[in-house]
Amino acid sequence: MKIDGGVWVERAGVYQGEEGDGSVGDKPSVGRLPSRAGPWAALFVAAASLTLSACGGGGDAAAEGATAIADAPPPVASSPSASPSPSPTTPPAAAPSTNPAPSPAPTPTAPPPSSAAPTLYVIEGTASYEHVPRDPVGGRLLYGAVSTKPVRGAVVRLLNETSDVLAESTTDDLGRYRFDMASASVRSTKPSALMRVRVHAESRPALHHFAVRDNTREGALYAMDSRSFAITGGSATVNLLATTGWGGSSYTGDRTAAPFAILDVAYAAQAKVAALAPTTPFAPLNFYWSPNNRPVMGDAALGEIGSSHFNLDASWRPQIHLLGTADADTDEFDASVIAHELGHYVQHVVSRNDSPGGMHSIDDKIDMRGAFSEGFGNAWASMMLGDAVYADSLGVGQASGFSFSVAALPRPASQGWFNEGTVQYLLWHAMVDVGLEPIYQSLVAMKNVPAFTSIFSYQTLLRQARPHASQLAVRAHGVGVTGAGIYGEGETNHGDSPWAVPIYAMHLAAPGVPQTHCVSSALGLVNHLGNHAFIRFATSSAGERTVTATRISPTDDSASNPSMMLIGSDQTLGWSASMPQRSARLVARLPAGTHALSLTDHALPGAPRTHCFAVTVN
Repeated sequence: MKIDGGVWVERAGVYQGEEGDGSVGDKPSVGRLPSRAGPWAALFVAAASLTLSACGGGGDAAAEGATAIADAPPPVASSPSASPSPSPTTPPAAAPSTNPAPSPAPTPTAPPPSSAAPTLYVIEGTASYEHVPRDPVGGRLLYGAVSTKPVRGAVVRLLNETSDVLAESTTDDLGRYRFDMASASVRSTKPSALMRVRVHAESRPALHHFAVRDNTREGALYAMDSRSFAITGGSATVNLLATTGWGGSSYTGDRTAAPFAILDVAYAAQAKVAALAPTTPFAPLNFYWSPNNRPVMGDAALGEIGSSHFNLDASWRPQIHLLGTADADTDEFDASVIAHELGHYVQHVVSRNDSPGGMHSIDDKIDMRGAFSEGFGNAWASMMLGDAVYADSLGVGQASGFSFSVAALPRPASQGWFNEGTVQYLLWHAMVDVGLEPIYQSLVAMKNVPAFTSIFSYQTLLRQARPHASQLAVRAHGVGVTGAGIYGEGETNHGDSPWAVPIYAMHLAAPGVPQTHCVSSALGLVNHLGNHAFIRFATSSAGERTVTATRISPTDDSASNPSMMLIGSDQTLGWSASMPQRSARLVARLPAGTHALSLTDHALPGAPRTHCFAVTVN
């Protein structure tokens, strides 16, 4: 979620919701709110910079830096999977270079004369990136406190002069990698062949796959290259460092560290998720970041992404876009933002997200599905990072920003099942009370609940998992969430919108007999409280059912575009089709049982207005 000028902005995506467009999660922002010893060892240190090579990973073999490549070539030969040797000794650190032009490659130390050629080459080293911390209070970035962190779990490849892959490895938790090469494998390229090490902004731990790509360069994959070097025997140590590109008051060099900072948040979060679900495969996830990504709605290929957000692409594959425009809003070092979007990804993969999207703020009273989705994203970010403070940098020099604590009580006037601040508060303290495992398992179980995703369905499952944790209910009651069960029965907190309770209206009319249900724009449009009516109806036997909604008031000629979404008692999902005469129809085969329906009118005007519909079930 993202606040701009006082509102949270949701970007439309392709997740099929009742509106027919996307369920998207956007970020919150300001507004409302030892080297291998021996005489044969050669040492290289690269301070990387960002460049872009041709498709397929070509480019100047002498270049160094973080290179965006269209598609990484598959490995020709894999190195053994033995653990790397202890961390290589690194020479005294030099000041980070802000000049993207490569330095001349040092001349490797030649091996001493030998009567027998060595049978093994060892090429090893570390990959690191410069990390910019945030102000723990205001969220701004502190470039004067930069530290170096390891690039963990990243794919590393050894390339020859023509970018053929000689070997592949993966960095460990200290950023170390190692290639053990048979001499024949290296000499097959040329006796004095130049090689380079390429570290990709890509991680492939078991059952997970993350990659950081440039959406303004046709999805090119980021990587950093070492200087080119030659080795004729023994070993070589090649260390790579991705620098920020910060020149003191602005970015003056390539922002090589950015993709690796993003990847590291994903790697750390994945480790926690893998501990909870060691056998659950997760869909591959692409992060799209570019220094051209700006808070303007439009064409993502041009960097017009609106806000950092999660959605699905045209082929229903999960993706996260992140802002990168300096002096406006950059998110590569905003770990809270990245982890928040990962929360939406996790909810999508293991559970269900019925959020309609739309604009919202931390204090708004909105659709219960959106409130749960965004509140969960904030709480999940803090759980993954082990920090209740959510922070985001922005502005000139990234010198301003905002922060809030998910552990803090929501404002009294906003408390309730319709408020994301309330949701994040309840989830964070539930994690403190019962631990992360039931938090995750309740999310997974919510996928099979025959009700819309909300704090009601979630807390029902969590209380079932931890029946002795009576404080869960006490805390919920204390912030205006009093409804029982997955349907929130008996809820009295209407959030200043009397039509919002009961949460689900019972449709009791006989088959074919209309019953009136209304929606309102009194508190706002698209996803605000009252924009959607939630309805329950029962069927006594299995069969095909037709649900029709026709506007009956007001009776003027104003536009109307009703839409419905269905969740059957067997978790069947269905969406309506628009019909003439300001009506919509939904057809689904349902079992006997109780089913949930949401109704909205996309033509609700900006001015407060109520539209009522005659709803029939046949």
